[in-house]
Amino acid sequence: MTLEMLNYLIEFALNNTSKSPDSKITAGGHQQPSDDELSAFIASLSQKKESGDALSKIKYRLELLFAAQQDSAKAEQLLSANTPTEEEAWPVMNFAHWPAVHYAASGEVQTPESEAYFQRITAAAATIRSAITDAERAKGTSAFHTLEKILALNSALPERYKAMANIQY
Repeated sequence: MTLEMLNYLIEFALNNTSKSPDSKITAGGHQQPSDDELSAFIASLSQKKESGDALSKIKYRLELLFAAQQDSAKAEQLLSANTPTEEEAWPVMNFAHWPAVHYAASGEVQTPESEAYFQRITAAAATIRSAITDAERAKGTSAFHTLEKILALNSALPERYKAMANIQY
């Protein structure tokens, strides 16, 4: 999901049909809500007790983007945290039922097949993340906008892999 789509959701959720005086217009002509509107939207999502899995994922991703938008150093940190290399990516495991080992989020039993699957997707994702980051840095793209693209890639990864890797968005 792109930031423009998130902005649309924010606008829709806040019933903001007219342009706020604090709103910014992006280069593409889209309305970008003010920082206060984004904070209010995140707060309203946090207050909803019945928010489903999809809503939680959107909220988590919004919080990452909001933090990155506020501080370029934080954007660099978040970009680094969300672009692990192949060697840095490890599945999140549950050893409670030893000797059976499970992936913590999905409960799937770790097998040679699941380990191979994890490594195959990790290698592909790391290659794509690296290509995106290198290309965006070469163009002079901000860390915030690069992070947005990396989060979109991570969101598009297979659900099975995201559960193994603890990618929550």
